[in-house]
Amino acid sequence: MNTIIPNKDDKIKSTVDKFFKNNKISSILKQCNFSNENGVPCITVFKFIFLLVFTGKNLYRTLESNCNINFSKDTVY
Repeated sequence: MNTIIPNKDDKIKSTVDKFFKNNKISSILKQCNFSNENGVPCITVFKFIFLLVFTGKNLYRTLESNCNINFSKDTVY
């Protein structure tokens, strides 16, 4: 069923994406040596944790659901 009103989570995600881009969070994290050699980019994990706070979701429940997350709970911890 298509609706005219966008999903609340999509609106929050786009707002967070704009925030990260406007404030150059990725470059700030690189300056703080927040990086890894391989695997999932650190900015992706950081943004995921950041979104959990503002969407009011639980880490455990989100990882258990079949959503498009390419990492495990150990990555988040």
